Amino acid sequence: MLRINKFKKLCFSRPDKTVITLDIPANLSQSLIKHTNISEYSVHILKTNRIIAESEYSIIELENAGTVGYLIPSEAILSEENPNNKDKYYAAYSLIAAAIICENSFKKDYSLTHTDHGSAITAPMVFAENSFYLVTWNKKIPDHTNFSKNYAVFFASKGLTFSQGQTQPLALTASQHVKGTFFRIKATKGLPDYIVTILTELIPCTVNPFLRFFYIYQVIEFLMSSEFNTRVTSLKQKFSAATSHSVTDLKDILKEFQKATKEDSRINSVLCPACPATEISAENILATLNIQHDEMTFADKIYKIRNTLFHDYQRVHSHMESMSTLSDNLFSYLIEKKMPY
Repeated sequence: MLRINKFKKLCFSRPDKTVITLDIPANLSQSLIKHTNISEYSVHILKTNRIIAESEYSIIELENAGTVGYLIPSEAILSEENPNNKDKYYAAYSLIAAAIICENSFKKDYSLTHTDHGSAITAPMVFAENSFYLVTWNKKIPDHTNFSKNYAVFFASKGLTFSQGQTQPLALTASQHVKGTFFRIKATKGLPDYIVTILTELIPCTVNPFLRFFYIYQVIEFLMSSEFNTRVTSLKQKFSAATSHSVTDLKDILKEFQKATKEDSRINSVLCPACPATEISAENILATLNIQHDEMTFADKIYKIRNTLFHDYQRVHSHMESMSTLSDNLFSYLIEKKMPY
């Protein structure tokens, strides 16, 4: 197994085939590089909807596996001013990211670089702008080839999204990262690909709050469908458990089935418990529209706004700011509280 004793220099090949040399800071620890096989690591770009400080970083952990990676600001890569350079573990992951990005450039792969890499002459022009590099050790992560799919929802719940085209997300939970934050990542279970796409790509990058609400409600409908399937499966088991059924038993089962088919019953099961911030923003919209809502549950309020938006759009058309607040709060509630990890 080929290992590197120490990086003496890193070279980056621009699209015009010009090769530039990137200086490695003298204060960037290389004590662990001799123990590292670069081919065992992967690098992804993660974006957030806020400015990233160079001193920030997060340690990525996986249950029963310990540390499996680091989340490092792109501006910190090969930066002499970075205060974390002397940390040998941080430095190793930082160097791995730089090495992989530079190696990829000789294969004409610039997916991890700055958008202006074609005219790059220094490190800040090579590495992505206002982004995080997620560097992970593949051998410690099950199914690592599907890493972004498996963990995209978790990172979105922390205010981060995988970015193929380096699109800056607009609507994400804005978690505040600090130096040395620990993220114990969890894979999402049982979500179809289209729901993962809605949660991690469409909602975060959609400007129009009405369209954002539409996407969010697709997620609610998926959860409602799952609730229906769970109830029906339970009723089937209950029906099959007995060799014979009385008329009363059949009436009870039919009543439960009818309840399961009702949309208001399912949405009340899904959107429980209530989210205070989302409920306040929903009530503000209903009050503005002169819709009586005192007797409504949290789910009923969301359902009423959904129906008004879908069937009487002209009533809410002028309330873009209020809908934006509702969409942001409802998205945070769903992705933080309702996703299966």
